[in-house]
Order: sequence, then C-alpha cells, then structure tokens
Amino acid sequence: MRGSRKILFATAIGLCAVALLSAAGGASSYPANSPEGRLDATRAELIALRGTLVTPAARLWLSRSVASLGWAIGAECWAADGATLDTVTGGRCLNAIRVAVNRLAMGDQVDRVSAELRGRAYPQILELVQIVREIAIGSLNAASADPQPPTDERKLLLWKAQHDIYALGDNDTFDPRWALGDYLRSWHRLNGPADPPPSIVLGGEGMQPKLDYNPAGLAEAFEVTASGSGLNRISLYVDPASTATSLVAGIYADGEGGPGQLLAQSATPLAEGGGDWNSVHLPRIALTPGVKYWVAILTPDGGGTLRFRDRCCRGAGTTFSVVSNDTHLMTLPDTWSSGRQFKDGPLSVFGTN
Repeated sequence: MRGSRKILFATAIGLCAVALLSAAGGASSYPANSPEGRLDATRAELIALRGTLVTPAARLWLSRSVASLGWAIGAECWAADGATLDTVTGGRCLNAIRVAVNRLAMGDQVDRVSAELRGRAYPQILELVQIVREIAIGSLNAASADPQPPTDERKLLLWKAQHDIYALGDNDTFDPRWALGDYLRSWHRLNGPADPPPSIVLGGEGMQPKLDYNPAGLAEAFEVTASGSGLNRISLYVDPASTATSLVAGIYADGEGGPGQLLAQSATPLAEGGGDWNSVHLPRIALTPGVKYWVAILTPDGGGTLRFRDRCCRGAGTTFSVVSNDTHLMTLPDTWSSGRQFKDGPLSVFGTN
C-alpha cells in the first residue's frame, strides 16, 4: 500500500509547496521563501481554514495546532535567515512542528474529527512535513561539506542520516507522520537529541479557576515575581471560548505598585478559539530574580474578545492586576496609564528563557 501511493504523495507535496511559497511571498514578516517564512504562511492558511470547519472538536484541534506552530515561529532557535536551526535549541522548534502535525492528523483518535480536520488540512500537513524534510537535507549537506576527512564513524553517521531521508522518509508515504519521524531522526542524528525544555522564569503552568475576559483594545497587566534572570517568551493560556484573532503580550518594570516602563512586547496571530498555551516570542531581556514585574496582555482594538484564566474576582486572588486607561489600544503603551485595579491574580501565564 505504501508503494502505490508514493507518486501521489510526492506530487501533492510539490504542488502544496509551490502554492504556499506563493502565499508567503510578501505576506510574511520572515525572510522570503525561508522555512520559517513558510511556517508562518502555513499558520495563516490554517487560521483561515478554521472558519470553514463545522465540527467544534475539529476547530479546537486546529486552534491547538496553530498554537503549536506559534512555539516554533519567531523563536530564538532560528538563524537570522530563517533557514537554519541552531544545533542546540533547534530541536525545540522541530518538536513544535511535530506536535502541530500530530494535532492536525490524529483527531480521530480522540473525538472522531479526522474526516473533517485531517481532510481539510491535508495540504498544510504535507507542507509542514516538506519543510522539516528540507531542514534535514540542509543539515546533512552542511555536515557533508566538512573539509576534514571523515572518520569511519563519521561516514556511518552521514550514511544513516542520508538513509533516513531518502530511503525511509521519502518512501514512507502511507501516513505523513511516518515520513516526518524519519526526517526528524536524520536531523537529530547530526545535531544531537532535543535539549531540555526552557526553564520557567515567571508565572506558572497551573490552570487558574476563573474564566475572565477583556474586550479588544483594553490591556490588562498582572503582577508577577521573577524567578530567573532572562526572558524571551511569554505563554498565555487562551480559553476555547475566546474570539480574539491576535495576542499582544509584554512585560513592564514595576512602577511604584503598578506597571511602569515597558521592557518588551510582541504579538502572535490566533485562530479564533483557543484551548492551549499560545506563545509570544520577545527580544531577550534580563530579569532580576525576586523582583516584581508586570505581564500585560492585549487583543488589538477590533480584534475580538480575549478570554483567559485567572484566580478570581472581588479580591479573592492573591496578586493584583490593573487595566489600561486607554480602551482602544493597538499595541502596549511605552508608559502604562492605569485604569481600575483588581485582585484577580495570578494569571494563567508563564515566561521562559
């Protein structure tokens, strides 16, 4: 059965790659035609696809897949050209792509949504697998170009990495996930296993009990205390009931009991809905352990209602939050102007380095 589908699979990958490369041109903020830029274009296609899905479970799994791709796009594991992965942290981005593919392809094992979700998203699944294939080939080519005469052990390693791609991956055509596993194995042979997950430097992964929300244009900042010395990613749990189409997240220094000066901010697109941790990648900033900061979240004006989780209402929380005075924000302000204050924290959010 695998052999009978080989030509069809290869053709579908090629057509999908051409279509998505065209879609990425000019629309992506990442280097044109780079793997990172193509990931961004694929994420945009998946976000657009969500509105065509009928099954609620299919929409949920698609939103979760979009969140997974967000872990890999804009992350520090990429070189500046968006084409090559860092040999130490690159495994994190590849694992995020693997999770995204699995979420698109395995919904039938959970709630019988495969016929809709996998069928509709199949071109995007193939494109994601093709991107990983090209990353693996690039890594193999770079390793093969080493001017030093290879040892017998090195020759065997290169042969295994090549075998994974061309003999196994390119012939594992029954299920794209099988090919993806072969390409990932090739990359890891040359670059080592995935490094440990990044450490949490503020907040936590605990799920708070209260479903809260902010309308578009209204920012809210939550008090946090740093437990580490650096930050480059903020991850917010977005509730499935959310209708926000974009998330802006940033961090402020403490300004005498409230947010002071903005230290960093960035944004990520959302598929309407949520049900997962959505990550915003920031320029790396230094934190001082034990010092208070404020994590701010916002959906730009006109972008839907952001629904998230915090502790509770009317003072039942343990830390403070404060909303912005401006209710029509598109980005977080450089200097915070406070509106009402609450004791709703902590927020279901965490920061990593």
